[in-house]
Amino acid sequence: MNTVWKPLLRSVAALSGLALALSASAETYLGLYLQGAKLGYSSYRQIPDVVDGKPGNRSESKTIMNVGLLGSALAVEIESTTWTDSAGKPRRMVYRQSSAGRTQTVQALFRNGKIECEVDNAGQKSRKSLPIPAGETVTDDPLNFLLLNAKPGSKSKVLVLDPTTVTLVSNEVVLKGPATTSVKGESHSATLVEVRDPRATMKVFFSAKGDLVKVDGQMG
Repeated sequence: MNTVWKPLLRSVAALSGLALALSASAETYLGLYLQGAKLGYSSYRQIPDVVDGKPGNRSESKTIMNVGLLGSALAVEIESTTWTDSAGKPRRMVYRQSSAGRTQTVQALFRNGKIECEVDNAGQKSRKSLPIPAGETVTDDPLNFLLLNAKPGSKSKVLVLDPTTVTLVSNEVVLKGPATTSVKGESHSATLVEVRDPRATMKVFFSAKGDLVKVDGQMG
């Protein structure tokens, strides 16, 4: 794959993880835009499920993109399913990404202080075991770890599995507070939360009711 697309795909994977917890059983759709041009969309939903024999949740996301940049066209389809226990801790993930005639599938099991990953990259299969550092928290949604009554300036740090690189990435989530953002030329009052990934910062805007208004991300 052309390396110009890899940062964009990582950003889309991160966005998928953020939005999953924002949707209840009803399906939620988000438009994806780059420099004002629509690239595609993402859909999300979270439904109750049985996880390891106990009540939990299954989160599903799908992203479709058809883009052209620097003379290089690319069609991408990403599907991700994560199973979490009643405490919101991930127990299993299945991630599938197809582009340029190639498909990569990652299956991950979270158990015994490790994440056991099976990777199938266009038929080339491999395994990778990621130890979870002692005292660290792994989540599929960094936003879950800000308390509902958190005050501006509140921070939390968590680890997130990046299936595009099969690595654990440290994220810092910061509640910035009241902010104003623009959506299709209209101004909206919102609450701003920053999700700081080592490669980029995503700005997530929520309405007073807790609904997602807008997410700004970077190619990096």
